[in-house]
Amino acid sequence: MDPSNQYRVRFSYSSSGTFSNVVLSLTTVLKNDDLPLIVAVIRPDSYELLLCNSTFIEKVSHSSKNLTEENIRGSFLGSNIMKSWNGIANTPENFDELFAVHQLIPVQENIARIVEATSGIVSTKRPFSVTEGVYENIVSALEIPFDRKYSSLWRSIKLELDSRVDSRKDEIVSVAFREDINVNIRGNAVEQLISRGSNKHGLADIKFHFEDLNAAVDIKSVRQNKASCPKLYNVDKFLESLSRFRHHFIFFVFIGEQGKIVTNLVNVLDREMIELTRIQHHWAGRVSRGVTQLDGKFHNLVSGDWLTTYSLDRAKGFVDHLIALE
Repeated sequence: MDPSNQYRVRFSYSSSGTFSNVVLSLTTVLKNDDLPLIVAVIRPDSYELLLCNSTFIEKVSHSSKNLTEENIRGSFLGSNIMKSWNGIANTPENFDELFAVHQLIPVQENIARIVEATSGIVSTKRPFSVTEGVYENIVSALEIPFDRKYSSLWRSIKLELDSRVDSRKDEIVSVAFREDINVNIRGNAVEQLISRGSNKHGLADIKFHFEDLNAAVDIKSVRQNKASCPKLYNVDKFLESLSRFRHHFIFFVFIGEQGKIVTNLVNVLDREMIELTRIQHHWAGRVSRGVTQLDGKFHNLVSGDWLTTYSLDRAKGFVDHLIALE
């Protein structure tokens, strides 16, 4: 984990190799879920660190009677913490990647999952329904990049956001190189400088309109020589938005070691973006199709000379795959 990160730690002692102690109440976890929450298990001859945000709690085993989505109660044991998530080990070297995924998952989805695993109460929430009519809209939306107005939409967004970056360049560089604040707080601060405070942590930071075309833009700041796997989007929210004929872009803001800033605007359904998109299907067939994350090898996408390579067949195949996750 980046040493500049802020996080919270709960210490717990175990005299044996097992870890079944009561760790924290679910209420406490939810109150502290915005930062990495780590439990340090101290044993006589060793120690273990585990991420225990709500995404990584299987169920609540202590004092959980009458637990519901509306009545949060009970505590989790050490044995209730997932030792791995989607094949990713819950170990310190993976904490950054795991927490980035956690940030993508709505808290209500985690609560619903924990309640079902603990009490057997099945959530009434379901993934976004893609009916025949909705699918027709999605397919039509995928053809928008071939509209002559699409390139004008792209240019207008890029010019506007580049202008905003240029006007706040010194502030952006200053915030990006602060080491006394959490990496997520740094990123949010940069995004809010560009979005002018409109960052609501939803599917997009800013929405744009050009004639009859609509676009949503998510801002991602990247520091040179800083490894990262940025979160992208909730699959169900993305499909619903696409069905409303809205295309989604990532506005990359790459900040070099000397303070030089390079930007690029990339459609999330661009061929290269699709190849670098990782689907984290955390709760198959229940309340969500999952979330997506950008592979760490994405830095070529922020190159100033990068050109779009949108493929309708590839975009449709990828979207069909997202829909099938239900």
